[in-house]
Amino acid sequence: MATMNKLLLLLATVLLVSSSALAAQIPPQYDCSKVIYSGKCQAVTCYTDCLKKYVRAEGICVPEGCKCNYYCKSLLPQAQRN
Repeated sequence: MATMNKLLLLLATVLLVSSSALAAQIPPQYDCSKVIYSGKCQAVTCYTDCLKKYVRAEGICVPEGCKCNYYCKSLLPQAQRN
């Protein structure tokens, strides 16, 4: 049990650090968010579900449920995409 708590604490720390790094890389106008499900939220499940659903996403538990913050607009001009 103590080992599991330590692992969860380590995971939470890693997620916190990585989310700060992600937020610094994406200008606000390219950052979108969406609650993907409401109700009870588990941090690890929310985080992984958001990663599966969106590019460069992070999932956080909010009172409404699981909220994904994700990269939603390309920085490249249309001609440079693909």
